Amino acid sequence: MVIIEDGLEREATEEELKMIEEHENVEKELMQKNEELADLERILSESDYKIIKSYENSLIGKELEYDIEQLHIERQNMRDKINEVKNEVAKLKERLGGV
Repeated sequence: MVIIEDGLEREATEEELKMIEEHENVEKELMQKNEELADLERILSESDYKIIKSYENSLIGKELEYDIEQLHIERQNMRDKINEVKNEVAKLKERLGGV
């Protein structure tokens, strides 16, 4: 791989090649984590209607269509996973700054 430094071309050293490869790997992992995060947030958002419908039914005294405790557990687990992935994304971004 050719590197241009101070207007001169030279071959990259082994160390530089390793750093470039590490940087590319971190960028790829970051992209995957961002996609995972978007999917998780979409899935959580798609279940919002169940909460709204359950709340609406409770306000008018109708029977709930969903097991609200199970729904809460599932949504909390999803929020926990989202927070976990957000932390992973932050760490990857830090690594990019240092790579």
